[in-house]
Amino acid sequence: MANIPVPEIDPASLQPTIRHLAERGALLNVFKMFLSAPEIGTALIEYGYAHLAHSTLSPVDREITILVTGRCCECEYETAQHEPISRAAGVTDRQRSAIAKRQWKSPAFTESQIALIRFVVSILQSPTVPQETMDAIRSHYSDRQVVELVMLTGCYFTLARVATAFDIEIDQQEDTRIIDAATVIGRRTE
Repeated sequence: MANIPVPEIDPASLQPTIRHLAERGALLNVFKMFLSAPEIGTALIEYGYAHLAHSTLSPVDREITILVTGRCCECEYETAQHEPISRAAGVTDRQRSAIAKRQWKSPAFTESQIALIRFVVSILQSPTVPQETMDAIRSHYSDRQVVELVMLTGCYFTLARVATAFDIEIDQQEDTRIIDAATVIGRRTE
């Protein structure tokens, strides 16, 4: 149970984007906690959905990044929420298992995914990235994608810390409503 109560949310009081999530059953407990600070919370939710709707990273790379961030941040909420999403995106059972065990160099990953994981782990552990790690990531991903990786990791680091700091209960969800809602949100912003 959350150590600060997750607020009850009146969908009619929400911004259109956030109301859209509520109407589709995709207003997760962590999002409700974000909305304890309505303006900042709304901006953070929309920022997260921008990653889902507009990133140039592949869905598999996006989900690997999120799962690695959740694992490194010891956030069961984040990893549990992204299990079905990552499965739908194409992350394999072997890859999810390797991430759960922190086997960052597992043969379940491609060379580019290993570079991605090393980069994400590096930015979560240190304020700077070793040159060898930067060279490896840039040999597989565009500069835009490298910047997106840092921003995606930061976004999900924030989500992880809100979830762990407030001990937010994991939503019971075994589908991809989050991604489905993001797709619609993304079309609204184009």
